[in-house]
Amino acid sequence: GGIEEVVSWVNRVAPFDSVVKEVNEVVVKHLQGKGAKAIGMVGFCWGGKIVMLSSTSDNIKAGVGIHPSFLEPADCEKVTSPQMFLPAGNDPPIDPIWEGLSKKPFFSKCFKKVFTEMVHGWSLRADMKDLIQGPQADEAIKLAIQHFDANLRDAWETRGCTCPDPEEDSQRKRKTSLS
Repeated sequence: GGIEEVVSWVNRVAPFDSVVKEVNEVVVKHLQGKGAKAIGMVGFCWGGKIVMLSSTSDNIKAGVGIHPSFLEPADCEKVTSPQMFLPAGNDPPIDPIWEGLSKKPFFSKCFKKVFTEMVHGWSLRADMKDLIQGPQADEAIKLAIQHFDANLRDAWETRGCTCPDPEEDSQRKRKTSLS
C-alpha cells in the first residue's frame, strides 16, 4: 500500500473533523474539569494536522507537530496559538505552512526545525542508543518541552495565575523526599 491507502484509512477510521470535535468536546473539557488552565498538544504524523485544526479555539495555547503530515496552508487560517514544527528531511515541505503562520500576531513564538538526516517517523521509532538518531530524538523532545514551557506559562500568567517555578518545585520535592 501507498500513501493513498493511508489517507483512505485515516478518513475511514478517524476523520479529522471527528477527532477535532472529540478533542474539544471530550479531552479539553476533561482537562479543564481537572483544573487545567492552559493546554498544549503534540501530534505525530497525521496527529500534527489534528493539532493545527484543534488550535483554532482559545482552549489550545500551543501546538507541536513532529514529522507532521497532511498539513495545508489553509489549516493556518484559524490557528490562534503558537505552533512548532519538527519535520524529518523526507517529510513534505513545511515552508508553505510556515508562510501561512507568518502573518499571525503570535508568529514570533512559533518555531521550526527540519531534521534533515531523519526520515518520517524518526522521533517515535528512534533507536535512542544510535549515535545519530538518539540525540536528534532527544533534541526534539527538549524543543517541544521548551515550546510548551514558554507558551503555556505565558497563557497561564495571562489568566492571572502563578505558574510554579520548576526550580522551586524541584527543591520542594527534594526536601519532601529527604523528610
